[in-house]
Amino acid sequence: AKTRTAKVRFELPNSPDQLLRPEMYGTVELRVPLGERLVVPRTAVLDSGRRQVVFADGGDGRLVPREVRLGGRFDDAVEVLDGVAAGERVVTSANFLVDSESKLQAAESMMGMMGALGMGHVTMEGARPMQMGGGEAAAPGGAGAGETKQMGDLRVTVFPARETATVGENAIRVRVEDAAGAPVAGAGVSFSYTMDMPGMAIEEARARELGGGVYEGAARFPMGGPWSLVVQIERPGKPPLRERFTLRVAS
Repeated sequence: AKTRTAKVRFELPNSPDQLLRPEMYGTVELRVPLGERLVVPRTAVLDSGRRQVVFADGGDGRLVPREVRLGGRFDDAVEVLDGVAAGERVVTSANFLVDSESKLQAAESMMGMMGALGMGHVTMEGARPMQMGGGEAAAPGGAGAGETKQMGDLRVTVFPARETATVGENAIRVRVEDAAGAPVAGAGVSFSYTMDMPGMAIEEARARELGGGVYEGAARFPMGGPWSLVVQIERPGKPPLRERFTLRVAS
């Protein structure tokens, strides 16, 4: 049977002042010529635990998921044994957004696209996906319909400033509260957003603090349908928190 471990013995001359002493530990780097390998950046691989996937450029703005078989890891790259060919272009960042909720909301995204193309009269009854996860549909403070989720020790709600988010420019608000429901001030809040469709760009926005635990950032939606927003919250002395929300945009 093959193994990835081997015993190696090193004999090193000690220095005159005896810097090397019994039971000391050291770090050794071995450089072994491995020949030419097919590699992709580590960030290109979406690892679910049971399978590994990269998104390859299918042409005409299409992204094609490819299940890959991985080999060794080298610094920021990982070897691909099977699944992609040399020279193919792959998504190297934000691939979690490409995959994200497309499995759940592909039909609804298609409805938004058809509405943008003047085909909004087409209906798909019974094909409307359900939002999965720990979110609650909520309308905080009389604002438009939003979504509330628990982010670590915080309760966070994302909602449009006006009654409904629409195609075009929008102000998106993020309400941040602690476990007791008190507003959280002084946080750094930002979000990225995209529609879960191949070829859609990922936009980013920084939210400014309005007061009362509410932060506001600008977003422009070119078409109606469900949009994925990934909110990031940073606080001094605490690790950043990230969570995905869904905002529905009216055509």
